[in-house]
Amino acid sequence: MARLVYRKRGVCSGTLIHPSYVLTARHCATGNLIAVRLGLRDLRDGANSHQMQEINIDKKIRSDFYDVALLRLSQPAWIEGSMVRPICLPLFVNLRMNVPKKLTIAGWGVTEAGHPSDILMKAQSSVLNGSSSVKGCTKAHEICIGGENAHSHHCGGDSGGPYQALDVFNGSMRFVQFGVISHGGQFCSTQNVPGKGVLVGYVLDWVLDNMIL
Repeated sequence: MARLVYRKRGVCSGTLIHPSYVLTARHCATGNLIAVRLGLRDLRDGANSHQMQEINIDKKIRSDFYDVALLRLSQPAWIEGSMVRPICLPLFVNLRMNVPKKLTIAGWGVTEAGHPSDILMKAQSSVLNGSSSVKGCTKAHEICIGGENAHSHHCGGDSGGPYQALDVFNGSMRFVQFGVISHGGQFCSTQNVPGKGVLVGYVLDWVLDNMIL
Protein backbone atom coordinates (compact mmCIF):
# COMPACT_ATOMS: atom_id res chain seq x y z
CA MET A 1 0.00 0.00 0.00
CA ALA A 2 1.03 3.56 -0.66
CA ARG A 3 -0.02 6.48 1.51
CA LEU A 4 -0.27 9.66 -0.55
CA VAL A 5 1.39 12.78 0.86
CA TYR A 6 -0.12 16.24 0.28
CA ARG A 7 1.14 19.77 0.93
CA LYS A 8 -2.23 20.54 2.45
CA ARG A 9 -5.08 18.43 3.73
CA GLY A 10 -5.72 15.21 1.83
CA VAL A 11 -6.27 11.53 2.63
CA CYS A 12 -5.88 8.98 -0.16
CA SER A 13 -4.09 5.73 -0.86
CA GLY A 14 -2.61 3.95 -3.83
CA THR A 15 -0.86 0.73 -4.76
CA LEU A 16 2.66 0.15 -5.99
CA ILE A 17 2.27 -1.72 -9.30
CA HIS A 18 5.90 -1.30 -10.42
CA PRO A 19 8.96 0.06 -8.57
CA SER A 20 8.43 3.37 -10.40
CA TYR A 21 4.62 3.60 -10.53
CA VAL A 22 1.71 3.91 -8.11
CA LEU A 23 -1.90 3.38 -9.20
CA THR A 24 -4.56 5.53 -7.51
CA ALA A 25 -7.85 7.34 -8.14
CA ARG A 26 -7.85 10.35 -10.46
CA HIS A 27 -9.58 12.57 -7.89
CA CYS A 28 -6.68 11.85 -5.50
CA ALA A 29 -4.04 13.11 -7.97
CA THR A 30 -4.49 16.80 -7.16
CA GLY A 31 -2.02 19.66 -7.40
CA ASN A 32 -1.30 19.36 -3.67
CA LEU A 33 -0.07 15.77 -4.02
CA ILE A 34 3.72 15.71 -3.74
CA ALA A 35 4.93 12.26 -2.61
CA VAL A 36 4.07 8.71 -1.58
CA ARG A 37 5.02 6.73 1.50
CA LEU A 38 5.61 3.00 1.16
CA GLY A 39 6.18 0.27 3.74
CA LEU A 40 4.17 2.08 6.41
CA ARG A 41 1.33 0.38 8.29
CA ASP A 42 1.01 2.63 11.34
CA LEU A 43 1.12 6.32 10.41
CA ARG A 44 2.28 7.19 13.91
CA ASP A 45 5.60 5.48 13.20
CA GLY A 46 6.40 7.96 10.43
CA ALA A 47 10.11 8.55 9.91
CA ASN A 48 10.87 6.25 12.86
CA SER A 49 9.96 3.21 10.77
CA HIS A 50 13.08 1.77 9.12
CA GLN A 51 10.84 0.19 6.46
CA MET A 52 9.20 3.47 5.41
CA GLN A 53 10.20 4.97 2.06
CA GLU A 54 9.04 8.45 1.09
CA ILE A 55 9.47 9.14 -2.62
CA ASN A 56 8.56 12.31 -4.48
CA ILE A 57 6.22 12.19 -7.45
CA ASP A 58 7.78 13.02 -10.80
CA LYS A 59 4.58 13.04 -12.88
CA LYS A 60 0.82 12.57 -12.46
CA ILE A 61 -0.94 10.86 -15.36
CA ARG A 62 -4.73 11.14 -15.13
CA SER A 63 -7.25 9.22 -17.20
CA ASP A 64 -9.54 11.44 -19.27
CA PHE A 65 -12.51 9.11 -18.82
CA TYR A 66 -12.19 7.08 -15.60
CA ASP A 67 -11.37 7.75 -11.96
CA VAL A 68 -7.84 6.36 -12.18
CA ALA A 69 -4.39 7.91 -12.28
CA LEU A 70 -0.77 6.81 -12.45
CA LEU A 71 1.91 8.43 -10.32
CA ARG A 72 5.42 8.16 -11.75
CA LEU A 73 7.95 8.25 -8.93
CA SER A 74 11.11 10.35 -9.02
CA GLN A 75 13.14 7.23 -8.21
CA PRO A 76 12.29 3.52 -8.05
CA ALA A 77 11.08 2.11 -4.75
CA TRP A 78 13.57 -0.08 -2.94
CA ILE A 79 12.25 -3.64 -3.24
CA GLU A 80 15.09 -6.06 -2.51
CA GLY A 81 15.51 -6.64 1.22
CA SER A 82 12.44 -4.56 2.12
CA MET A 83 8.81 -5.33 2.95
CA VAL A 84 7.63 -3.29 -0.04
CA ARG A 85 6.30 -5.35 -2.93
CA PRO A 86 4.35 -4.35 -6.05
CA ILE A 87 0.86 -5.82 -6.26
CA CYS A 88 -0.04 -7.91 -9.32
CA LEU A 89 -2.43 -6.66 -11.98
CA PRO A 90 -4.93 -8.92 -13.80
CA LEU A 91 -2.69 -9.34 -16.83
CA PHE A 92 -4.10 -12.72 -17.79
CA VAL A 93 -7.49 -13.16 -19.46
CA ASN A 94 -8.76 -15.57 -16.80
CA LEU A 95 -8.17 -12.94 -14.11
CA ARG A 96 -9.83 -10.14 -16.06
CA MET A 97 -12.87 -12.28 -16.87
CA ASN A 98 -13.36 -13.82 -13.42
CA VAL A 99 -13.45 -11.23 -10.64
CA PRO A 100 -13.73 -13.01 -7.26
CA LYS A 101 -17.04 -12.79 -5.41
CA LYS A 102 -15.23 -11.58 -2.29
CA LEU A 103 -12.57 -8.87 -2.32
CA THR A 104 -10.42 -7.27 0.36
CA ILE A 105 -10.45 -3.49 0.65
CA ALA A 106 -7.74 -1.56 2.47
CA GLY A 107 -6.92 1.99 3.51
CA TRP A 108 -6.45 4.57 6.25
CA GLY A 109 -9.94 6.04 5.79
CA VAL A 110 -12.62 7.06 8.26
CA THR A 111 -13.58 4.41 10.81
CA GLU A 112 -16.76 3.91 12.83
CA ALA A 113 -15.30 6.41 15.30
CA GLY A 114 -15.73 9.12 12.66
CA HIS A 115 -12.10 9.98 11.92
CA PRO A 116 -9.31 8.56 9.71
CA SER A 117 -7.41 5.57 11.05
CA ASP A 118 -3.72 5.75 11.96
CA ILE A 119 -3.39 2.04 11.23
CA LEU A 120 -3.91 0.46 7.82
CA MET A 121 -7.31 -1.22 7.97
CA LYS A 122 -8.56 -4.15 5.88
CA ALA A 123 -11.99 -5.68 5.40
CA GLN A 124 -13.62 -8.21 3.11
CA SER A 125 -16.74 -7.34 1.16
CA SER A 126 -18.99 -8.94 -1.45
CA VAL A 127 -18.89 -7.97 -5.12
CA LEU A 128 -22.33 -6.87 -6.32
CA ASN A 129 -21.79 -6.57 -10.07
CA GLY A 130 -24.72 -8.17 -11.85
CA SER A 131 -26.97 -8.04 -8.79
CA SER A 132 -30.46 -6.83 -9.69
CA SER A 133 -31.21 -5.89 -6.07
CA VAL A 134 -28.65 -3.07 -5.96
CA LYS A 135 -29.25 0.17 -7.80
CA GLY A 136 -26.57 2.21 -9.53
CA CYS A 137 -24.27 -0.68 -10.36
CA THR A 138 -24.68 -0.86 -14.13
CA LYS A 139 -21.61 0.72 -15.78
CA ALA A 140 -19.23 -1.70 -17.47
CA HIS A 141 -16.07 -0.12 -16.04
CA GLU A 142 -17.30 -0.08 -12.43
CA ILE A 143 -16.87 -2.60 -9.66
CA CYS A 144 -19.41 -2.40 -6.84
CA ILE A 145 -19.21 -3.82 -3.32
CA GLY A 146 -21.33 -3.82 -0.17
CA GLY A 147 -24.96 -2.76 -0.54
CA GLU A 148 -27.96 -3.72 1.55
CA ASN A 149 -26.33 -6.34 3.76
CA ALA A 150 -22.81 -4.90 3.83
CA HIS A 151 -20.89 -4.62 7.06
CA SER A 152 -17.56 -3.70 5.47
CA HIS A 153 -17.59 -0.71 3.15
CA HIS A 154 -14.77 1.57 2.21
CA CYS A 155 -15.12 5.06 3.68
CA GLY A 156 -13.92 8.61 3.12
CA GLY A 157 -10.14 8.61 2.85
CA ASP A 158 -9.92 5.10 1.36
CA SER A 159 -10.01 6.42 -2.22
CA GLY A 160 -7.26 5.16 -4.50
CA GLY A 161 -6.78 1.95 -2.54
CA PRO A 162 -7.27 -1.57 -3.89
CA TYR A 163 -9.98 -4.12 -4.30
CA GLN A 164 -7.73 -7.16 -4.03
CA ALA A 165 -7.75 -10.92 -3.56
CA LEU A 166 -5.36 -13.85 -3.43
CA ASP A 167 -5.47 -15.59 -6.78
CA VAL A 168 -3.33 -17.77 -9.01
CA PHE A 169 -0.86 -15.55 -10.86
CA ASN A 170 1.69 -17.16 -13.16
CA GLY A 171 1.48 -20.44 -11.25
CA SER A 172 1.63 -19.13 -7.68
CA MET A 173 -0.74 -17.49 -5.20
CA ARG A 174 -0.33 -13.73 -5.24
CA PHE A 175 -2.39 -10.70 -4.29
CA VAL A 176 -4.03 -9.35 -7.45
CA GLN A 177 -5.64 -5.92 -7.68
CA PHE A 178 -9.02 -6.10 -9.40
CA GLY A 179 -10.20 -2.54 -8.77
CA VAL A 180 -9.34 0.98 -7.59
CA ILE A 181 -11.54 2.42 -4.82
CA SER A 182 -13.45 5.46 -6.06
CA HIS A 183 -16.50 6.48 -4.02
CA GLY A 184 -19.59 5.33 -2.14
CA GLY A 185 -22.42 6.62 0.01
CA GLN A 186 -22.13 9.58 2.35
CA PHE A 187 -21.75 7.13 5.21
CA CYS A 188 -19.66 3.98 5.17
CA SER A 189 -22.59 1.56 5.21
CA THR A 190 -25.40 3.53 3.61
CA GLN A 191 -28.19 1.04 2.92
CA ASN A 192 -28.65 0.13 -0.75
CA VAL A 193 -25.77 2.40 -1.82
CA PRO A 194 -22.79 0.31 -2.94
CA GLY A 195 -19.19 1.33 -2.69
CA LYS A 196 -17.79 1.82 -6.18
CA GLY A 197 -14.48 1.62 -7.93
CA VAL A 198 -12.93 1.18 -11.35
CA LEU A 199 -12.19 -2.29 -12.70
CA VAL A 200 -8.45 -2.55 -13.31
CA GLY A 201 -9.05 -5.02 -16.13
CA TYR A 202 -11.18 -2.43 -17.93
CA VAL A 203 -8.43 0.22 -17.85
CA LEU A 204 -5.46 -2.14 -18.06
CA ASP A 205 -4.49 -1.09 -21.60
CA TRP A 206 -4.48 2.58 -20.50
CA VAL A 207 -2.30 1.73 -17.50
CA LEU A 208 0.25 -0.22 -19.54
CA ASP A 209 0.30 2.33 -22.38
CA ASN A 210 1.18 5.13 -19.94
CA MET A 211 4.01 3.34 -18.15
CA ILE A 212 7.51 4.00 -19.50
CA LEU A 213 9.54 0.90 -18.60
